[in-house]
Amino acid sequence: ESHTLGEVDHTHANPFPYRVGTALCGNPYHKPTHRWLARNYVNMAPLPEDAMLQTGFIRQMHGGHSVFIESEKDFAEHPEYFALVQGQRNRKIGIAGCWSNPGFLKLMAERHIDRLKNCDIATLFPADATVRCECPGCTENPDPSSRWYTFYGKLMAELRKTYPDLKFAAIGYQEYAAVPKDPPPPLEYVSYCQ
Repeated sequence: ESHTLGEVDHTHANPFPYRVGTALCGNPYHKPTHRWLARNYVNMAPLPEDAMLQTGFIRQMHGGHSVFIESEKDFAEHPEYFALVQGQRNRKIGIAGCWSNPGFLKLMAERHIDRLKNCDIATLFPADATVRCECPGCTENPDPSSRWYTFYGKLMAELRKTYPDLKFAAIGYQEYAAVPKDPPPPLEYVSYCQ
């Protein structure tokens, strides 16, 4: 049996500019699946740049756990950039950094500049560790979520000096999964990691 359709003239405007699908870490790239997802407005995923362009995905720099410091050279030159843990700056477990230190902020901005060159939206978040800086500047705000989002807002401002139109997203994860008590910086969306 066959059916004949009349002329179809229908345009649908998606009310949401970004829709992030449920994805496993290390999202496997399968071109037909990702084309289908993009056509159905699920247009965000951490894919290689050529894959994003070929399938219609937003060019996203999924920075992941990219806000951290760990090298011996960094520690030798700037131990104050590392988290203060139990009264000491610690290279091994202090890799999340000192978020109240202006030098750490500057270093993180410099390390991300080249990575963001061909990016429409960036998602950056701290080291995948639960040990955070205990210095008076970092712990002045008792709310852990607010601490991260305050630092992230400063990092966004630094990166926008080079990329004024760059958009930012975030992730709610670990101790910063809770809604921050202080208003977060303007973000396109926040993914939630269980």
